[in-house]
Amino acid sequence: MIMFDRKLRNTFQSLLPVHIFICYCFVISGLMVNFAQLLTWIFIWPFSKQLYRKINYFLGTLLWSRKFRKIKFLIKIKFFW
Repeated sequence: MIMFDRKLRNTFQSLLPVHIFICYCFVISGLMVNFAQLLTWIFIWPFSKQLYRKINYFLGTLLWSRKFRKIKFLIKIKFFW
């Protein structure tokens, strides 16, 4: 586990542009995954429901792992620092 100086951590956490950038990346990546799911529904689902389910399972895993990674990161910051 990497230990940071408390002053550096507080400075980093208080920077509004950093929070805006992280939120922006979080929202945009979610929209990209949802758009990919829409495209698979439009172009693959009418022809192969099994292939659609496999691809959509992978895309859903990407979406949820991203959310849980962020939650795990926030919990680590809040409780271990």
